[in-house]
Amino acid sequence: MKQLVTLFFILIATGYVYGQQSNPFVKQVGEEIQRAYQSPHPYIGNPSQIYQKVWSERVYEKDASYIALHFTRLELSENDYLIVRNAENTRAWKYSLQDSKRKSFWSIHVYGEEAIIEIFSKNSKGGYGYDIDKIARGYSHGDITQEAICGGDNSRNAICYINTEPFVYDRSKAVARLLINGVSACTGWLVGDDGHLMTNEHCIENQSDANNVTVEFMAQGSNCNTNCNSWLGCPGTIEATSATLVRSSVNLDYALLQLPTNVSSTYGFLQLRAGGAVEDERIYIPQHPAAWGKRIALNSDNINDTGGFARVHTLTAPRCGGSGYDVGYYADTRGGSSGSPVLGYGDHLVIALHHCAYCPNRGVPIEKIIEDLGSDLPHNALGSPATLSGNTSLYPCGDATTYRLEQSSPKHYKIQKIINPCNETSGGTPPEVLNEKDKIQIHVYDFTGLPIFTTTRNSIDLSKQRPGIFIIRAMINEEIITYKVQI
Repeated sequence: MKQLVTLFFILIATGYVYGQQSNPFVKQVGEEIQRAYQSPHPYIGNPSQIYQKVWSERVYEKDASYIALHFTRLELSENDYLIVRNAENTRAWKYSLQDSKRKSFWSIHVYGEEAIIEIFSKNSKGGYGYDIDKIARGYSHGDITQEAICGGDNSRNAICYINTEPFVYDRSKAVARLLINGVSACTGWLVGDDGHLMTNEHCIENQSDANNVTVEFMAQGSNCNTNCNSWLGCPGTIEATSATLVRSSVNLDYALLQLPTNVSSTYGFLQLRAGGAVEDERIYIPQHPAAWGKRIALNSDNINDTGGFARVHTLTAPRCGGSGYDVGYYADTRGGSSGSPVLGYGDHLVIALHHCAYCPNRGVPIEKIIEDLGSDLPHNALGSPATLSGNTSLYPCGDATTYRLEQSSPKHYKIQKIINPCNETSGGTPPEVLNEKDKIQIHVYDFTGLPIFTTTRNSIDLSKQRPGIFIIRAMINEEIITYKVQI
C-alpha cells in the first residue's frame, strides 16, 4: 500500500495526472510520422453529370496496424467529394465541401499498411484538392502490460454477457471507442437522449481535440472467443470524426461533447444516478482497455470484493489530480479505459466516470459532475430507481418452454413454467407450477445491486422488506430470467 501511495504522489509531482501527452491512462496506440502528400493543384474536373474518379493516391507505411492522415488543407468544389479508405474498401469515409471549412484535421483510421485517397468529381472546374503533412502510424503490437489489473484480468468480451447478463450487455452498446488526433485512445459513452457523449477531460482537453476525435461504436467481438486484444481490434461503426465540446472540467476530469448526429436511437444511452455511489454495491465497467475491442469488467478476484463481483470499495479514494475524493473500486481497467462509465449493477445507472488506476482504480463521483454541469446537463440524463418501476421480464415470449414471474399475493411471487408462451392467449398450454425436477436458484438484490437473500424454493417473500425496487434473478434449468419489481 505504501508503494501505491508513493507512486500516486510521484505521478502528481511529475505531471502524469492530466494531459494527453503525459497521462499514462490515455493509451498511445500510434505515432506521428512526417509524410507529405498532395493532389494536383488544381485537380482536374469532370464535365459530365456522372461522378468519375479524377485522382487517386496510395499511402503505404510498412508494419502499420492502421493509418490516419493529417490534412492541413482540403478544398473541394461543390458536389465533389474525397474518399479515404483501406485497400480492401471495407472501411471508408467521405469528405465533402463542408469539411473544407476545417482548417486542419485528422482523417479516420483505416486498418493495415495502406490507405487510399480518391477524389470524385462531376464539376468541370475541378478544385484545389488537398495537402497532407503527416500521418499516424498504428503500432504493430498491442499492449501486454497489466497497468490497472487488480489481480487476474476478470474482464471479458462484451458479447459474452449477451445472454447471461442482458441488462449489462444492453447498456454497453452506448459505449464507444475514441481515437484522438490519430494516436491517442480513450473510451466515451452516450449520455441522455440528445446525442451527447461523455469522456475524460484529459482525453478531450479542448475544441481542437474534439475536432479530431473518431467515435466508433460496437467495436467488439462477434462471439465470446473472438480475440480483440490488439490496437483498435474488432472494428465497429464510425459514427463521427469530430464533435463540439460543450463543457469540461479539469478538476472533475470530464468533457461533455455534442455529436454531429444523434445516434442514441441506434445504440441507446446511459443515465446518471443523482444520489451517487453506495459503498459495497455491485458495479460493472464497459470499456475499451488499451483500445481493444469492448470488454466489460463485472467480476473480480480481488480480496476486497466479496462474492466474486466488482464492488464499490470506498467513496473517499484520493482524487487523481485536483481536489476532493474519488470513488474507488477494483474492477479491472487498462490505459485506454479512461472515460468509461462505472454503472451500478442494481439500477444500471452511472455512478462514476472512470479516470485513473493503480488499484483501487478510481472514478469521479457522478453527482459532482451533475452539479457542475448545471444547465448543460443533457436532456433525459438523470435516471432514478422510480424509472425502473413495473414488473418487466426480458423474456416475455419464447418458442418452446420459458418461465415467468407471477405475483401470488401482495409482496409474494412465484415462478411459473409456460409451454409455448406465444400461443398462450390462443389456447396454448396453461402455466405449470415448478416441481422438484426443476433446478432453481433465485437471487434477490436491492436496487444498488446488494444481495438480500438467495433461495432454492419457488417462492419469493418480500413482506419483510421496506418499500422499494428489487431485482429478482432466477436461474431455472440453465435458463436465466431477470425481473424488476416494485413494492
